[in-house]
Amino acid sequence: LKSTLGEKRSLFFNDKLRLKSTLTITGSEVASKIDTFNLQNLETPFLKAGEKSSEMKYSFSSTLKKKINVRNDIDLGIYYDIIDYSYHDSTYRHQLYEHDTDIKGRMSFFRAFGQYQHKFSDNVLMVAGINYQWLLLNNTDAVEPRVGFKWDLNGVQSLNIGFGMHSQMQPRMVYFAQSQLTDGSYALSNKNLDFSRSRHFVLGHDYQLKENLRLKSEIYYQQLYDIPVKEMLSSYSML
Repeated sequence: LKSTLGEKRSLFFNDKLRLKSTLTITGSEVASKIDTFNLQNLETPFLKAGEKSSEMKYSFSSTLKKKINVRNDIDLGIYYDIIDYSYHDSTYRHQLYEHDTDIKGRMSFFRAFGQYQHKFSDNVLMVAGINYQWLLLNNTDAVEPRVGFKWDLNGVQSLNIGFGMHSQMQPRMVYFAQSQLTDGSYALSNKNLDFSRSRHFVLGHDYQLKENLRLKSEIYYQQLYDIPVKEMLSSYSML
C-alpha cells in the first residue's frame, strides 16, 4: 500500500534564471503472512513467516537553472529525504521465530549536484557536472564526476560519448537486517554498508532516417564495484 502527496513551485526571477522546488510526502506499508502445511496437520496452516513494515518519507528538492548566454547554462540542485521507518519481519527457523528486522527510527539522505552545459559551436555540445550524496545513517558519502559530448554531424546524424561515476544506496531495509548472536541477542551487521558503485562508459549514434523514423544505437559498458555479497554462497544478490 502506497500513497503520495506533493506540492511544486516555480519562481522565475527573469527569462534567464528560474528556481523550481518540490515537497512530497510518501507513505507505504507492507503486511504479509506466509503459511505452510505439514503432513501431520493438513487442515490448519502454520505461520512460516510474516512482515509488517511501514515508511513515511518527507522529500524536498530545489533546482536553480541559470542561462548565462546562448552557449552556456548552469544547473544547481539539492535533494533531502527524511524517512521514518518501522521494519518488523520474522521467519520460523530452528523451532523458533527469528526476527530478521525489528526496529523503528528515522534516517536522512542528502544529495546535491552541479551541471555546466557549454556549446563549443552549433555542432558540438558538452555537459559536465558533479554529483554528491551523503547517507547520514552511517556517514557514507560519494562524489561522482560526469561528462558527456555530442557532435551533430550533418543535421540528421549525431554522435555522443560519455563517462560517469554512480553510487547507489542499498535498499533501506537491508541496513537493519539482524544477525542473531550465540547469546540470543541481535546485531545490526549491515548498518555500515557502503554504497554500491559503478563507472559508466557510453558511445552512441543517432540517425534521423525520415521525418517520423529515427534509429538510435548505443555501446554501453558498466564497471560495478563495492557490491555487497554474503559470506556464504547464496541465490540472492544485491544486483
